[in-house]
Amino acid sequence: MSAHFSFKASLAGFLLVLQCLLVPVCAADIVSLRFQVPSFIQLESESSSLTLLFSDFSPGAESEPARMEYMIMANNVTRQRGVLMAQIDSKDPDLDLQAQFDGFNNLGGNAFLVQTPKEFVTLTDRDVLLADKTPVSGSGKTVRGTFGILYKARAIKELTAGTRIKTIKLTFTDV
Repeated sequence: MSAHFSFKASLAGFLLVLQCLLVPVCAADIVSLRFQVPSFIQLESESSSLTLLFSDFSPGAESEPARMEYMIMANNVTRQRGVLMAQIDSKDPDLDLQAQFDGFNNLGGNAFLVQTPKEFVTLTDRDVLLADKTPVSGSGKTVRGTFGILYKARAIKELTAGTRIKTIKLTFTDV
């Protein structure tokens, strides 16, 4: 009889262990995750300076154009017109500095930049329009690619020999 009792006790212990294995014991908590991606704009150039060379110094003479390459990444461009503008630090009385948007290479965005206007424009100490944005697909808010700007100078008066330095501010606006 005691063996039988031991057997039942062992079986009861086995069932108790089995019951604990079959019935999961757990605690749960619900976590809500919010994802926030901030607006982002990155505008870089391949170099920080270029030289415009004149072969003539008379009024109306133009320098050889020089091209500067830029890279743009932006993720919330809602603006359509006037996304890319340029200005100079001060106007020179002897020459005009001019710029022209020179093509956009899309590297994965769903919008691209287009030249506006189609010719060289004279830069001033106020923003001058160089490019607009055109959506390609989806939201049309992401611009990612490279583009060039051609720069040249035109003599207004007879130029004296020397070096002149102008600072160009390029502005990309998303809203």
